[in-house]
Amino acid sequence: MKKLLCILLIFAGFVSVSADKLKFTVIRPVFDDAAVNAALIPIFNTLQTDLDNQFGDINAEPKNLIQGFGNAAVYASHGGTLRGYAGYNRFAFSTGLMLGVQLPASFGELMDYANEPDDFRKQLNDDGDIVFGINPQLFNINLGINTSNFLMDRLYLGVRFGYMNIPSDMMTFDNILVGVTANYQLFQARRLGFLLGWRGLSLGTGVIYQQTNLKFSLEQNDMGYNNELGSTGVTMNFTPKFYADTKITTVTIPLEAVTAVRLLFINIPFGVGVDLAFGKSDFKFGVDMDINFGGDMSGLTQTQQGSVSVEGGGDIPPAFANFKIMTGIGFVLGPVIIDVPVTIYAKNGFALGLTVGIVF
Repeated sequence: MKKLLCILLIFAGFVSVSADKLKFTVIRPVFDDAAVNAALIPIFNTLQTDLDNQFGDINAEPKNLIQGFGNAAVYASHGGTLRGYAGYNRFAFSTGLMLGVQLPASFGELMDYANEPDDFRKQLNDDGDIVFGINPQLFNINLGINTSNFLMDRLYLGVRFGYMNIPSDMMTFDNILVGVTANYQLFQARRLGFLLGWRGLSLGTGVIYQQTNLKFSLEQNDMGYNNELGSTGVTMNFTPKFYADTKITTVTIPLEAVTAVRLLFINIPFGVGVDLAFGKSDFKFGVDMDINFGGDMSGLTQTQQGSVSVEGGGDIPPAFANFKIMTGIGFVLGPVIIDVPVTIYAKNGFALGLTVGIVF
């Protein structure tokens, strides 16, 4: 029994240091010896108390983090965008990708964190939460049509679709995007000389639905820990499993005013707008760890394994009004366009993409 208690004390110290500052659930292992089981009670009660005392430094429901992933999904919902190319004669087709990122701070503060990572960790420990999120939309198609000849003069309607599915042993990631857009050419395009042109002013809106699912699971089997009294032969094995399960569903209504200047074959757009967002981010994460003993147990038999587990998460809507400035750079080679759209959001977010298309 002394051998076993020595192992448990070592383990208790290890877990108390390594706890992730969330509320842990501790279940004692059970053996076929009443005296051993009685001795385990105060040890594991102390372990539970030590872990609970650390709860609160990192929130069990990190609202800023959860919302950050929802915001990033909203930012990424404009893949394959044709903004800056309004005024085409018949139709336009594009495909592209978009990466949305919600930053924890302004760019200058982010550089300070990069130079002094200890400051970043200190803020995380002090606040127990962090504003951050990322969402990639790697495949999108966008079809636009000029309805001037059959519906309404200067009105351009579009449909968008995006899909991605990346399965692996540790992670599954998939998203789907469906949307409709409408743009009205308030001022028509004009030539300003041989090399310079103005694409007019376009007012745009639409409805874009997207859903992103991310599941991550990592299990480390048979992680053994031998007590320092190696002659006893008693071993402890634990099997930690780390997991995260995120489901982000958003509906975005963009309100945009966009113009662009074309210099020879270079196209530079500029616009302002707001993305109105609805939906929620459902985020769960945790660790499950089984505790088992083996080796020379001096006749003891473990009848029930012990465990330590922790879980956090919640569901938070994205920010409702996401004000933005749109710009970028594009290259026009006849009907072919290659465009790099850049969007800067007021709440320390941005979206960066790549679009290839044909405009007639």
